[in-house]
Amino acid sequence: MARIFLSYAREDLDRIETIVSALSDEKHDVWWDRRIVAGSSFDRTIEKQIEECDFVVVAWSNNSVDSDWVRAEASAALQLDKIVPVLLEECLVPLQFRMIQAADLRNIDDAKDVGSFAKAFSVQLRNSASEDEPMPLDTTYDEPRVEQTPITSQFGGPILVILASAVIALGVFAVLRLVYIAR
Repeated sequence: MARIFLSYAREDLDRIETIVSALSDEKHDVWWDRRIVAGSSFDRTIEKQIEECDFVVVAWSNNSVDSDWVRAEASAALQLDKIVPVLLEECLVPLQFRMIQAADLRNIDDAKDVGSFAKAFSVQLRNSASEDEPMPLDTTYDEPRVEQTPITSQFGGPILVILASAVIALGVFAVLRLVYIAR
């Protein structure tokens, strides 16, 4: 599947490990700073990984918006059209990134919900890789399946936020994938 660079703040490690695990379970090759080999140059290794990856997932939080490393990685990803922002919590995203739609993972607290996000990401990648034209977002995947029932009676508010975020994220992923395929 995709080679993903993950940009995050160390203070968010618990949530990040869940995302890495979910994306890895979907057979994505996830690179993050925990894979830097002892004795390697941090900045050169990170630059190389950003250049070689398919996508850069930037996990925005109150911690990461204050991180010079995360900001630098996000800037590089933006210049290369590889950025896929994710909101971990309510925070003020740096100005140059506010006009880019982010996947909203603010209300996701368990691995199952993050796994659903990773599965939706994988489905959209598979679909967009087989098409030359952008695909309309499809919320009727084989996995996970969204039933056509009244949302308020079946799901409630938090799940609606998760579903809406996943649909928005899939659109971002599809566009980024098409840019990647066009290269």
